[in-house]
Amino acid sequence: MDGKIIWYVALHEMRTLRKLLRTHIFTLAALFICTCYFLAITIAHMQEGTEIPMFSAISPRYAMSLLSGSFLALFCTGILLLTFDQVKRDEITRIHEVVSSKPATNFEMFIGRLLGVSTTMAIPILFFLLSVMTYGLIADKFSIKFGEPVEFWSVVSFVLLDMFPNFLFFGSLVVLFSSLFKSRMLAMLLTLSGLIAIFWINSRLPLHLSKPMQTVTGNVLFPSELTPEVFTPVTLFNRVALISMSLGMLHWASNFVARVVPSRSKNLVVGGLSLGFGLVLIATMFGAQAFENNRINRWVEVHDEHFNPSVFPDVHHIRGSVEIKPGRTLTLDLKLDVTVDVNQDTDFILFSLNPSYHISNLAVGGVNVNDHKFKHGLLKIPQRYFNSDVNELAITAKGRPNSRFAYLDTVSTLSKVIGPDVRQLRQLGTENAIFHPSFVLLSPGIKWYPTSGTATNEDAWELRKRDFFTLNVDVSVPRRWLVAGPAKRETLDGGKRAKYRFEQSNPIPEFALVGSRFESASIEVEGISFECLYAESHRRKFEWFSIEPDEVIRQRITWK
Repeated sequence: MDGKIIWYVALHEMRTLRKLLRTHIFTLAALFICTCYFLAITIAHMQEGTEIPMFSAISPRYAMSLLSGSFLALFCTGILLLTFDQVKRDEITRIHEVVSSKPATNFEMFIGRLLGVSTTMAIPILFFLLSVMTYGLIADKFSIKFGEPVEFWSVVSFVLLDMFPNFLFFGSLVVLFSSLFKSRMLAMLLTLSGLIAIFWINSRLPLHLSKPMQTVTGNVLFPSELTPEVFTPVTLFNRVALISMSLGMLHWASNFVARVVPSRSKNLVVGGLSLGFGLVLIATMFGAQAFENNRINRWVEVHDEHFNPSVFPDVHHIRGSVEIKPGRTLTLDLKLDVTVDVNQDTDFILFSLNPSYHISNLAVGGVNVNDHKFKHGLLKIPQRYFNSDVNELAITAKGRPNSRFAYLDTVSTLSKVIGPDVRQLRQLGTENAIFHPSFVLLSPGIKWYPTSGTATNEDAWELRKRDFFTLNVDVSVPRRWLVAGPAKRETLDGGKRAKYRFEQSNPIPEFALVGSRFESASIEVEGISFECLYAESHRRKFEWFSIEPDEVIRQRITWK
């Protein structure tokens, strides 16, 4: 394969497309539709964002998550319109004999022309993205109410991972159909039907099934300024599969053109291998997804089977230390004061703990426990270690919490969410916890610390008593990090790391920790402290209130 020949073919195709009226009509129409979509989101956010919480997520900043699928489907349609009659155009312009006499192979001709079409469609969408990003920066700089900056990394992932793989895939599909069928219109309609079907299915499949098929990064990754991600392994493998299948279809299409080539059998074999590799890769991702879903369902089954409130301990107090190494590990060294009903005829006392931990030490009342069982997120401690008084349970564990082990009661409910509601579910958030190198959110639902009883039927308070406890925990994080917790933060001497203490004397049912390189804004009113932690990138938003906050608030009330 000669890259120089492919590039020359691509340049020739781009020059040809510039002369076609349909290219200009479609480009203008597509840009108009994209602009209308973007304006609709911006207007809705400006008018309703302060009154309807959902519209705070439906904003220009997160436009790539909301609209990237629509943008991509629209411009993929343009790829079909400009590709389906390539061979017919050559015959009309009487250039097909000249093209056939060139040393380029059929495959090089196809991939070069498809590259030319893709570049022709990429230019207007890149122009549109650059325009809205520039306007967003201007609106933010001059505090214009209409508009805000689009999250940068969501645009990067769209450009690098979404545009060309999708353009190549659907373009290759229409090239193959055009080679197989005499009717070019039939080839385009079949490909267009496939395009609509794929994007329609991806927008309606349940979250636990759709990821291996998602061809749009915005449907998998919600844009974030605190934890930006360009891709996940699933999206990367999906794009590799798309490109592999595209190359396979182009190799096959090379055999069905009028031009005779000596490498027909080679094209069939290489095309079959490429197409097969892509399909196997997608099937493997579905298999991995099914394995993960089965594991979650197994967690639910095990916890439901062991649901017996009579063997659930009563946790009175939690103390100890938590060491957070963001993105790597979480180390617990905790002591729990618990009481149990020793009169119950049972073998084990049950706790829930995230299954990704490795327990290095476990003791009850100073006696090491070596015959405990820890599997499927269920910690079983023999009852004989406990007495009728308050028992001290000491546990040391280390690991990276699995965020899928969370809110097990909702697994069945979420799996039934299909259709348009899936998009709303994505906007509300799909992560149970965040353990990113620059941001950590440890929600109580992932059981990152030991909790009483099973992790299912937690809201069945008519069957199980809700557990309340007091707290005295030291949290160690990287330097310059701040942590929000269940009580007022007390700074300790942590050496090379930042260390904070959270002491809560009022009983609480659960607690979470949130940490990052936050900035702090606080005020004390009549002995009550109010604090807001915010990222440095959001500092300018808070400085707006810092000059004369009372006057600014009055203005905001007047505006409404």
